[in-house]
Amino acid sequence: MTGVCGGVAEGGRRSLRELAEALHRFGDEIERRAVRADAAVSLVSHHTASQPVEAADGTLLWCWGQVYGHGTEYQPRREVAPTATPAEYCRDIYDRDGFDTVATLNGEYAIVAYHPNGTVASRDSGGRISLVTDRLGTHPIYWTRTDDGDVVFCSSLQILAAHPGVSVAFDREILYEYFAFRRTFGLRTPLEGVALAHPGAITTIDCASNAVDTSVYWRPEHQATARDRGAARQEYVDRFRAAVADREGTAGGARPVRRHRQPREPTARENDEPLVSATSSDGATASNGGRAVERTADGELAGSTEPTAQTGVLVSGGNDSRAIVAALDAPPVGFHVTSDESAVETQVARRVLDVAEAETRILHRDSEYLADSLEPNASLCDFGSWFNQAHVYEFAEELRSSCDLLFTGLYGDVYSGGTLPSYSVPTPLGRLPLPLLDRPESIEEYLGFYLDGTLDKHSHRLPDYCRSSSDARGVLAGNIGRVDGEIDHHGVRYGDLTDLLFASIYPVTNRHSFLFYASLCQTMPATNPHFDYRLLDWILAQPLGRLLRTDVQNAVIRECSPELAEIPHAARGVAPRRSFPVQYASHRLQGGRRRIRTRLSHSETRGVGFTTDLDELLRSRPLVHDCMRRKRDVVDRYDWLDPAGIRSEYRAHCEGSNRRSELLCLLTFLAMPIHEHVSLEDRTDVEVSAE
Repeated sequence: MTGVCGGVAEGGRRSLRELAEALHRFGDEIERRAVRADAAVSLVSHHTASQPVEAADGTLLWCWGQVYGHGTEYQPRREVAPTATPAEYCRDIYDRDGFDTVATLNGEYAIVAYHPNGTVASRDSGGRISLVTDRLGTHPIYWTRTDDGDVVFCSSLQILAAHPGVSVAFDREILYEYFAFRRTFGLRTPLEGVALAHPGAITTIDCASNAVDTSVYWRPEHQATARDRGAARQEYVDRFRAAVADREGTAGGARPVRRHRQPREPTARENDEPLVSATSSDGATASNGGRAVERTADGELAGSTEPTAQTGVLVSGGNDSRAIVAALDAPPVGFHVTSDESAVETQVARRVLDVAEAETRILHRDSEYLADSLEPNASLCDFGSWFNQAHVYEFAEELRSSCDLLFTGLYGDVYSGGTLPSYSVPTPLGRLPLPLLDRPESIEEYLGFYLDGTLDKHSHRLPDYCRSSSDARGVLAGNIGRVDGEIDHHGVRYGDLTDLLFASIYPVTNRHSFLFYASLCQTMPATNPHFDYRLLDWILAQPLGRLLRTDVQNAVIRECSPELAEIPHAARGVAPRRSFPVQYASHRLQGGRRRIRTRLSHSETRGVGFTTDLDELLRSRPLVHDCMRRKRDVVDRYDWLDPAGIRSEYRAHCEGSNRRSELLCLLTFLAMPIHEHVSLEDRTDVEVSAE
């Protein structure tokens, strides 16, 4: 596991070692710590490069993640500073241009800076800590105050809750949002007094006064300046290729190749606590659970000590990952997860990797994976997803031993309008979405889009097991409204209703699938070119309705690899080379066929995506029953959690209703380790039966 933690004054510095140890997961992470009289910071990372780095004015800088370039006249790090680590690169920019230039950094990162008294950034008022998040907040940091008022922060909400100086109690309103919407939104968290650091911002903590100030340097502001469709499509292709090239260029670079080597012992810095090498807090290591891993490569890389960096890609049967494979300069190691070798998704993924001359790794998932992954995955979840969204965490050993940088195409649909509301018409098989933008005219209409599934293809309700006088709309409406002429969505401001549509990606923790990306970052160095700020700038310049009628990932595939453009999409049934009308018609036809098959027959291994029918798996396996039995003490702790309501939801699902979201949210919550830290006042004094 990786991340950062720290704090100011005595209360914030206390237990830093314990928090940092909890961030270790695999036993080979490297910890870099600096302790001063008024503050302390620790970084746990996959990289062995020395951190923190010291700027000319004495500022200490840590970088969690990757920075690929900067500047309004963009300069890739791989070209201007190919041997520099991300932290060294940020240090050089800071020395030359000052701290405010972080607004021009491009990457997936969180930067922590300690400014001692006397530096420009400390403003002569004592030391300061700055938390810098990238535009979308891809590397989240949570902060709160101890019982003594000192500020402490950590990249894991659940680990932050373990700080002995922090009293932990649930904010029931936000917790209910998690159960209703399978994630929480904006800066609010289900823990009282704990906030997410603002995306695209610098959060400054004064070490003397504990004052916290936030300066937002970026937010999405839509201005449709693009005119010609063809030119816009080509511009996307060019920017996407550059984003992939920047990331591919870091696979070797300054990062040492890991390949089962022992990490180098760090050295101590003068006036610092000894910098400690990584150790697992519980001695645990990841495993693939005994599941078979197919290797179709000629050679075995696991024991290799050759210093050749290797790029990996998670490949599905869709176009987002295929576009990455097409844009890479060298064939990658391609990973595909399946529970059914005969699934169309798996067959398409194999064809893609074969045509790309990639090394193919098929990661086989059995029917027990859901139960086996519950507790390990739930420990990573900070109320932002179902536990199963950590899709490949069970295969961590295979991923870590096979490549040095792992690409994911997650969120590529954002650039083809996949998160925008569209008009739909009723049909006997459900509503048929049309490629026409349905722009909300009011906040009330926007709330309706959340509830009926227009925004994320999933309707929402408050589960029966939540004892509440409110409903899903009431819970959500209390935290979205107009403030000072703008729209405040759980502490994040948007200029108008059009800008509010970008709340689906800003902050990216608003996405119900965020645990997928977050778990990859915990496993190994991982990257997503769709987070590149040049692509974000591109989408903000497009007429939004046009995005619903354009598939720019297809354009990337057609230009970069005509051979890959000949392979049909697993769900749509047609190849990327075909026109949008053909793509649209085939997609809807295939979707209708799948719905008919679903009504006629259920199978545990039918489907697309990760080839597992979760609805049927929850019906056919005793996962809910077993979890309730094991976690009865957790159910008994909270008077707002109704065991009869849990049974009601499970019974309804087994009888054919879709209660997947309600059940997976509950399972995730029950399996979280956070419960041992919740204050006794937030628990019930009366036990109720969970049987």
